Amino acid sequence: MAKRGPYKGAQARRDAIVAAAFDAFSLGGFRGTSIQDIASAVGLSKAGLLHYFQSKEELLLEVLALREHVNAWPEEVQGLDVLEHLRSVVAVDSATVGIVRLYVIVSAEATDPAHPAHQFFVQRYRELSDGISRRLAHAVDRGHLRPDLDVVGAADQLIAILDGLQLHWLLNPRVDRVREFDQYVSQFLTANVGDTSRD
Repeated sequence: MAKRGPYKGAQARRDAIVAAAFDAFSLGGFRGTSIQDIASAVGLSKAGLLHYFQSKEELLLEVLALREHVNAWPEEVQGLDVLEHLRSVVAVDSATVGIVRLYVIVSAEATDPAHPAHQFFVQRYRELSDGISRRLAHAVDRGHLRPDLDVVGAADQLIAILDGLQLHWLLNPRVDRVREFDQYVSQFLTANVGDTSRD
């Protein structure tokens, strides 16, 4: 029991550092943010922050991993439900501009193979494309999508439209990302998105 107090305090401090890093990376990107910027935001010295995280790179990956955990695929998402799941992610992200800004800025930076998050994003997009295409293939087999649909191409197009809408929305907040997503899905994939009568 005696160890719980210090552990809780240390965990609370780590959580506060991750939250501050999220805000800082969302505004300045990885390269535009210093360890001192983050440390100052939580009332620590640079050395004090490095007691909890060994480097800025480790902290960035912690921020990205946390966000991925929040948006992890639920096991029950199968078939055409993948479109409704993606739609719900768009709706949640639209309420939190920091999340969108973080991913737009850091993913663009990470196109550089030397960036510490490069491999994270390479793997993320690979897994995302695989996960969407598998579920679209299941929907095709069930007759819920066009039988001639290129599911791999459709998955990559969905990812591209989602990323494009993120950037467009950041520059023009009047853009309704959910509506635009619905229109894309209806036009190119299925006329039945949102239909709850599927078996």
